[in-house]
Amino acid sequence: MSQFAYNHQDGGPRILECHSPILNLLDRYPIVGRLEQDMFETVLRTKVRRQMMRNSGYTSAHFTSRHSRRSDKW
Repeated sequence: MSQFAYNHQDGGPRILECHSPILNLLDRYPIVGRLEQDMFETVLRTKVRRQMMRNSGYTSAHFTSRHSRRSDKW
């Protein structure tokens, strides 16, 4: 499940991906995470930063634009 959020205080647009169906692949083959990031960059036509969060069995991936904090380019 994915969620799009835009927060001016946090620096702009963000895609939050929870309960990823490819989590097992990500654990076994880390290159899959890089390929997923490349896919987002191609679709959105901008550089993105991918950050994995793991907390008490809950795993999520956050994709944020690498543009400046005030940029609205998505």
